[in-house]
Amino acid sequence: EFVVRDDLERMKEYHRLRRIEPDATPKEYEFQFIDRKDNVKDVLLSVDVISGTKKSVASLLDITERKRAEEQLRESEERYRELADFLPQTVFEFDERGNFTFSNRHGFQTFGYTLEDFDKGLNVLQMLVPEDRDRAKKNIQKVLSGEELGGNEYAALRKDGSTFPAIIYSTPIIHDNKPVGLRGFVIDITERKRIEISMQGKPVQQPVKTGIH
Repeated sequence: EFVVRDDLERMKEYHRLRRIEPDATPKEYEFQFIDRKDNVKDVLLSVDVISGTKKSVASLLDITERKRAEEQLRESEERYRELADFLPQTVFEFDERGNFTFSNRHGFQTFGYTLEDFDKGLNVLQMLVPEDRDRAKKNIQKVLSGEELGGNEYAALRKDGSTFPAIIYSTPIIHDNKPVGLRGFVIDITERKRIEISMQGKPVQQPVKTGIH
């Protein structure tokens, strides 16, 4: 027996059901196979019943490398998310339609949304005041097309309706050489704006002249 025991029992059950009700069993599934060197291989099995008979036809595909690459990608993404949660700024990802696919902990705290809100679906335009949304749409398309814009200033909108000034930086997410969304971060510039306003109207200090006359 070269099939991992747990998978073997499952495959036997599929085989039994396929003879009784072919449509009730999957035509494609994965299992693990042990080769002659005791290496565990991931295999994709495609199987179907030949019409008018009780015979099956099947094909096997070794997907070990693909599964390993997927696992490495998951581990890399997990490290990225753990790091993002430590950052003191909002870090985000959204797809080409503007629907959020990731936010770090700071993002939820800053904008007042919950994981339940996130699971129901949130769009980046919900985070901006209405008068900034058309400009944001255009900038998103520019970044997706490869244009580098740097930071863009917007009036950010929290769930409770309050606003704050922010600069948003973003860059394309590329999969298979195609842009599939944006990732970036949000900087709250409330304090900077407050200082700028407090400095307005203050007299300019003249340099102090020193020396012996």
